Amino acid sequence: MEERTEETRSAPAASVGSQPASPEKAKSDDFDRKFTKWVYEIAGISPKLLASLDTDDDWTFVIKMHGILETALNHLILNRLQIMHPVPKLVDVISHLETNDRRTGKIAFIKVYDLLPGDACLFVRMLSEVRNRAVHDIKNFDLDLVKYLQGLNKEQKQNWKLALTSWMVTRPIKANSARYARFLPNSTEKCHIQLLHDDYDSVLSESA
Repeated sequence: MEERTEETRSAPAASVGSQPASPEKAKSDDFDRKFTKWVYEIAGISPKLLASLDTDDDWTFVIKMHGILETALNHLILNRLQIMHPVPKLVDVISHLETNDRRTGKIAFIKVYDLLPGDACLFVRMLSEVRNRAVHDIKNFDLDLVKYLQGLNKEQKQNWKLALTSWMVTRPIKANSARYARFLPNSTEKCHIQLLHDDYDSVLSESA
């Protein structure tokens, strides 16, 4: 009997009689499979964990996303430091650093070694703030990210727009927002699309 790996166990079975996927969807699915496999092999983040993000409530989503983010930061820092000073115990040291401390935390190493662009560092800071808000106040255990984002002031919204678009190579096209949203079941990702297209030009001009 063929042994099923972590990747194959999490892969959805093809539906009998289902319509063939469009070339765009097939390309997206192929990228997702390769990315998921790479993340699992490099950082140990399982496909099951990534898939669960689509159905989690917002509080759980934020906690998991921050954990995934910390794993990614650990990998970036360790990869950079081990090139210069290969020390096995560095793993424990780096993993126990505070994430968002700008002087002695992980983000300090990220900035010193220029491992991420400024807007991506902003994303780390913004997500860390939401995570801290979620875990340190029992009133936020029913966190609703839609309401949270709607309650932000203008400056905070601008920061989130820059942070959430830090991974983009080209500017977003507003006409495609509905098409993108069809593949985003989670409320957080839909908020991403909302922020992405809301006054995007003004954000870029003000941050220039």
